[in-house]
Amino acid sequence: CCGSSLFLKNRFGQGYTLTLTKTPDCKEEAIRKAVGKIEGAKVLSSVGKEISFQLPVAQVSHFPEVLDDIDNNKQSYGVQDYGISITTMEEIFIRVARGDDHQEVEQVKTELLKKRASRLESAAVLHETREASSFTQISAIFRKRALIAARDKKSLGCIL
Repeated sequence: CCGSSLFLKNRFGQGYTLTLTKTPDCKEEAIRKAVGKIEGAKVLSSVGKEISFQLPVAQVSHFPEVLDDIDNNKQSYGVQDYGISITTMEEIFIRVARGDDHQEVEQVKTELLKKRASRLESAAVLHETREASSFTQISAIFRKRALIAARDKKSLGCIL
């Protein structure tokens, strides 16, 4: 699979990952309820002192409200710290290598092949146009020199 990192993240990315560091007196249900305000949020893992959520890109407008809630209620939720990040390239490569998005990978391949075929066709047309264009340019140069020579009789000797 090929493309820029932005293209790959948009195409195969899972959105954002919200990771919270829990304190010993963490109220995990309260955290789940707070993050659950974002439609489509899923718990990725809850191991040890960390809980991670997957947040969809389409719901990014709701992030400030939820993050403000977590900031204002850090102690009552039992959250020590938190961070949010977009899907990493490593995660995308792992998903593609595992074949999680086999149909989507095939669709991207098909699109890229169509684009390459289109580029080859336009390159052939451009090559034909350049040959005609060279003749047009040379004849235009001669016409221009002829007009200049007709206006300035002294330069006629320099041109020839």
